[in-house]
Amino acid sequence: MRSKRERLADEKRRYLERVWWYEDTVDSLQRSLKAEEQRKQGVKAIDYRKEQIKGGNKDSWEALIDKTDKYKQDIIDTCNKLIKLKTEVLEIINKVDNPRWRLLLTLRYVERLNWDAIEEKMDIAQNTRNKFHGLALEEVKIPKRK
Repeated sequence: MRSKRERLADEKRRYLERVWWYEDTVDSLQRSLKAEEQRKQGVKAIDYRKEQIKGGNKDSWEALIDKTDKYKQDIIDTCNKLIKLKTEVLEIINKVDNPRWRLLLTLRYVERLNWDAIEEKMDIAQNTRNKFHGLALEEVKIPKRK
């Protein structure tokens, strides 16, 4: 059974990690956009006689342009949400008093570095990093759920 302190630390960590979901979503949308852009290169000229008879061709230029435009808009919308969330997370992190703990939280949850890279960048051992992370999370104040 986990203690209340551990559960609270996990809740704070999950709150800060929400940035990662948006970054992964943007990456996924960009890969999908790239695939659709490559498909456009293989599309043949439009035969409007078939377009009128069939009611449209799913692989037509127009359809692919519509798809790529949708991906581009989704990427923009998700990036806007990501920027808003990163700003919110940075505001929360910047309220931590200790500058080294703030740096650790920023490297982990905003820059998304792995623990090895953080330990190297901060020139600290794993045990020190674990201690700093735990203490930093204790200082993090996440907003109450509505």
